[in-house]
Parts: sequence; C-alpha cells; structure tokens
Amino acid sequence: MSRHEPDYDAAVRTIAEAPFSPHGWHDALDVMTQAGGGWSCQLLGVERRAGIVVNHAFNVPPEVLDEFVGRDGHDPRVNPRAGALYAPMYRAVGDDDFSTPDLRRKNTFYREYLETADIPFVCAGRIPASDDMYLVVATLRSTRKGHIQSNEVAMFTELLPHMSAAVRLRMSLDDEAAALSAGTLDAVRIPAFLLDIWGRVVRQTAMADAVLTAGGVVRKRGGKLEAVDAESDARLQAAIALASLRVGHGLSGPRGQAVTLLGGGGITVAEVAPMPMTPGALRLGAVALVAFPQTSRPASADGLTLLGLTPAEASVARALADGHRPQDIADARTVSVTTIRAQVRAIYAKLEVRSVAGLAGKLRGLG
Repeated sequence: MSRHEPDYDAAVRTIAEAPFSPHGWHDALDVMTQAGGGWSCQLLGVERRAGIVVNHAFNVPPEVLDEFVGRDGHDPRVNPRAGALYAPMYRAVGDDDFSTPDLRRKNTFYREYLETADIPFVCAGRIPASDDMYLVVATLRSTRKGHIQSNEVAMFTELLPHMSAAVRLRMSLDDEAAALSAGTLDAVRIPAFLLDIWGRVVRQTAMADAVLTAGGVVRKRGGKLEAVDAESDARLQAAIALASLRVGHGLSGPRGQAVTLLGGGGITVAEVAPMPMTPGALRLGAVALVAFPQTSRPASADGLTLLGLTPAEASVARALADGHRPQDIADARTVSVTTIRAQVRAIYAKLEVRSVAGLAGKLRGLG
C-alpha cells in the first residue's frame, strides 16, 4: 500500500473519523495493525510523574492490558521496547532498536509476558500529544511475523501523523466537553470535580474551589482529589476507581454511589458517578464526577427533638454526624457502648434512616 493507492486513502479517512465515531478508535487501531503487519495494536501514553495515562488497544484481551500495567510495562528498565516512548517523533522502530536477541532471551518481561502473549515483536512510533505526555502507537507482532519489514515500516510511518492529528483533536474535544459540564454545574452552584481515568482533577467548579479553601473535608494532592480523613479517603478512592473503570470490562450494576466523608465538623456526602461514555471510546478527558450537592452543617437540637428524639438521642445523633464512633461516644459519656448502640438503633428508627449517610442527610435538612 503506497501513499497514492486507494487503500491508503481509506486508511487516512478511517483514522480521521476516529474522534467522532463510537467505534472509531477500534477501526483506527485496526488500520495501524494492518500497516505494521501485526495482529493487534496498542496506543500507550505515559507521563513522568503519573505513569500510564492512556492504554487503549485493538484486539488485546483486557487481562493482557492489565498485566502490562501491573508489570510496569511502560518502564524501559523493565521492558526495553518501552524506549519507543522516547524515540524521535514519527520514526518507526522495532525491538532491535532497543535490545539485542541475547538481552531479550534473558529479559523477564520478554520471556514471561511478551512471548506468552505472542507479541514478542513490535512496530512502534512516537507521536506528539500534550506537553507532558509521551505517546506511542505500537503494532504488536507474533513470533511467526517476526521483525518489521521495510515495506511495513514505510506504510506505518506514513500514517503516524494522521494518528497524531486524530488524538490531539480528541483531546481538544474532551477538554471542551469537560469545560461545558463544569459550566453547567457552576450554573446550579454545585461544588464538583471532574476526574480523568487515573483520578486526576481535570476541571472543577467555582464552588469546588470554596470546598478546597474551607479545608477539613477534601484536598488536592499531586493533582488528585482525596479526603482529609484516612478512612473516608479509602471509601472515596474506591468509589472513584469504580466510576472510572473502562466500559464493558465485566461490569454490572450501578457504578455511581454516595460516599460519606468525615471532617470539617460533621459528615459530608459526596456523590461519585461515571461520566457518559460510549463503549470503545478513547478516554482522554473527564471520566468521573465527584459532586457535593449539599455542604455539611450541624442539625439544631430543636429540630431533632421535634422528630421525637430524646435529648440524649439528639446528642448522640449530632456526635455521629460529627464523625465520632459509638465507642468514642460511649467513652465520652462514661456509658457502655451497648447503651450507645441501642440509642443509635432508636435514632435510625425514629428518623427512618438506615445508615450514617442517611442520618447525615436528615440532619442537614434540619440545619
């Protein structure tokens, strides 16, 4: 296939359509697979501080991709062919550019991963992305195919600029979509953070700035959102990880959930949910949303007693909302934890809630 043949023109059109089509990246990587003479293709993006930030593939089983991440396959010290991430732009490279046959025979990553997955050879090329990302397109080749041939190098190289243009356009569209979403949430005055697939904040509303400034509940560290309280943060990170998972990877049931966060003198409920995403789409922008529809505030004693709580139960309810555990409350009141748990059951029954999160919501309504 040469630059002037119909197949070349069709390949360029397929890549150009990728940013707009639900399954466009599948087709674009299929084109690169054929151009590089392989049976699968990987689009890999790495940032020095964050590690892998893009890991999209055609015809590669999810478990193989996950093992690549787990083995630090983006690190040239582990996987010599990862040197393609730092090669000159738009130059097709193969395994011989980064290793010798003897090194590959001795290298654990080659023996245990690449050969087992039948991808011991590669045709790869680095393309521009953002200022802080190293991005490479890699056609994965089988043992039977062997090293890349000169005709494959030529075709693969011709298509790299088109892949770069498509990726950069998708990044621009994703950034605009995130800005639109943040603007909508700002209009209804909801504190919210939009996160990418690796949990980094890519956009936040003006009200979210106020949440960070107030402190005590959440903060940003290393570009990621985290709860100040350690146990709350474990719940928050688990919810973010679930919301950020790739569509179609054995997921079932709802992926959005409410998470209770302790701190700031009470309990704050964070709503964590995935952003709308088409299966097979290249995920370069916001994929998850963390919103705080209501801010934490204490409930008045009068409001609680009006709902039938005794003064003692009202005191326990406020202590729970402040993040104290039943044992802590018992110790502070010099009563048994059994007594406190009985009061908690009575509080739940009278307020018709089933959890601390439900209690926190009820108390916020009485503030």
